[in-house]
Amino acid sequence: MRLRLSIRTKLAASIIVPMVVVVSAIVYAGARRELKNATEILEQQIASRAQALAARLDEVFRAAARSAALAGSYVASDQQLTDAEVYGIARATVQVNPLVFGSCIAFAPFAHQPGTRLFAPYVYRDPQGPAGALREKDLATGGYDYTDPKWEWYREPTRLGTAVWTEPYFDEGGGNVVMCTHAVPFLRNGVLAGVATVDVRLEDIHPLELEGALPGEELAIISRKGTLLSFPDRDAIMRWSMFTVAERFRRPDIAELGRQMIAGRPGLLRLADLERADRIDIVAFAPIPSTGWSVYTSLDERQVLAPVYRHLWTQLLWGLIGITVITLVLLVVSVRITRPIRRLSRAVGELSSGNLEAHADDFHLRDEVGDLARGFNTMTSRLREQVQQLTRVTAQRQAAETELKVAREIQLSMLPRRTPTMPGAEVFGTNDPARWVGGDFYDWFELPGGRIGLVIADVSGKGVPAAMVMSVTRMMLREILRLGQTPAQTLSTANALLSEDNDNGMFVSAFLAVFDPSDGTLIYGNAGHPQPLRIAAGRPAALFGQITGPVLGAAGESEFSQESLSLAPGESLLLYTDGVTEARDPGGRMYGEQRLVDLISRGAPQHAAGIAAFVREAIVDYQRGVLVDDLTIVVLTRCAASPAGA
Repeated sequence: MRLRLSIRTKLAASIIVPMVVVVSAIVYAGARRELKNATEILEQQIASRAQALAARLDEVFRAAARSAALAGSYVASDQQLTDAEVYGIARATVQVNPLVFGSCIAFAPFAHQPGTRLFAPYVYRDPQGPAGALREKDLATGGYDYTDPKWEWYREPTRLGTAVWTEPYFDEGGGNVVMCTHAVPFLRNGVLAGVATVDVRLEDIHPLELEGALPGEELAIISRKGTLLSFPDRDAIMRWSMFTVAERFRRPDIAELGRQMIAGRPGLLRLADLERADRIDIVAFAPIPSTGWSVYTSLDERQVLAPVYRHLWTQLLWGLIGITVITLVLLVVSVRITRPIRRLSRAVGELSSGNLEAHADDFHLRDEVGDLARGFNTMTSRLREQVQQLTRVTAQRQAAETELKVAREIQLSMLPRRTPTMPGAEVFGTNDPARWVGGDFYDWFELPGGRIGLVIADVSGKGVPAAMVMSVTRMMLREILRLGQTPAQTLSTANALLSEDNDNGMFVSAFLAVFDPSDGTLIYGNAGHPQPLRIAAGRPAALFGQITGPVLGAAGESEFSQESLSLAPGESLLLYTDGVTEARDPGGRMYGEQRLVDLISRGAPQHAAGIAAFVREAIVDYQRGVLVDDLTIVVLTRCAASPAGA
């Protein structure tokens, strides 16, 4: 006997069941998408946290290392230092950096006084004394022979001839604390004269880690050998390594984590928690380049994603409530609406499956069903038109983006891809257009006699027009200078050519120079371009030079002159476009020349690539990553001569 079902029941079943399936699928897909997005954001946050923590610690250790290097240079430069003066240098090294626990100037045998074999004045913070209290002692007293090969802090820098960070150790008899040492060898007359050191106490590093820590975050630092230098379980510090932890808990994945960290790699892993197997930790790690150590941070994935799960359950609850309400409405409406609704439902089903030609047949009815049918037909008609229009717009946009990408690739190919292969000079440049393509450019190329031609320029305006003028100007300056003309003559000739038929009134500011690495001579012409900066170690950065002519292309009859200067070994020139000094923060304040000078003077790297990256990062951060103008930076460095005896 076949079960007889009413039309209402059939209608309700045919609509409610598919509706439940579709809504469930949408909720499930949405939940997976939200969970995936939340997980990706979490991974990005923890990876960024690990990298930021490593960078902050690296800067702290580099600052300490610079203190040791400075102390060594003071001692090396003056061979008539008294004992009190040497103690004073060590004391100043400790006082100037809060992270430095102690500093030692350990002289090589008979290097300080002819009649004294060993002399190693050590100044360190008194752990039991009041804040800021210092203690002094000569490590060479009491039978302590630091030249013995067992003392790594003296052995390694003298053996390698370079600065080193030691593995952490307990400094018995010195500060009586767990510390690590940065040791720098110093020379007198090309001969090893001793080692200058700074000590960093491990317990002083822990507060640096906790700055900006996320809720539930666990942090750790390991040494080059995998020893735990900082760990949530304080009893494990200096007693366990990543590998003893892996062996103790039978966790080869932790051993693999330790190997990757020792290798100096950054990365992200998902590991089961040591104490709870059902808990998954997201672990991000990054190297600390200055010391060779590595830092990692971890978060409980389930704990961090708990708000996301609660949100998904709320969505599911509201979805169930919505389905229940709709079901009740359908049961009431289905008493009077049967066949027309089924036909309309079929039309809706066709549209939802992608058939834009779906059509409702009951549009002639003079009731709500008829209104729905007519509205459905109107909607599908408009939808077809919008889809067609969207298809055309999308195709046009993709074509335009493809052309702009090709234009950007072409523009990048015009910029130099390698540094001139000649001794005595280092050149590095960066270019970031505000749009797909821009009007900034830089160039360098070899000239006869071992010289270097160097150009940085800024075309007025942005986008494709500026890029076209940029390509013409670049080729023009390069070829004219290669013909043997001076910078002034080259700028004058280029100005005359660019001024012809310049109906759009576009102009170019340019800095053109010829550099001879053999003697450091730089002959330059400045056509309305921002003044470069001259950078030398130990001196504040300063703007130099003057404008030697107007911008190119503005007036055909213009005079150009040229100037010259001499770069000392180790000196650098920072060339840039107005995208640096005219960069604006979200409040509209310009970066300005003085802020740039102060930035370099506070401590930029001493090589071309480092200076360029240092300035670019500062400008991008100032604008919160949104460039309002093309950003181009070029750094020329005259390489320092090798030290005697090196």
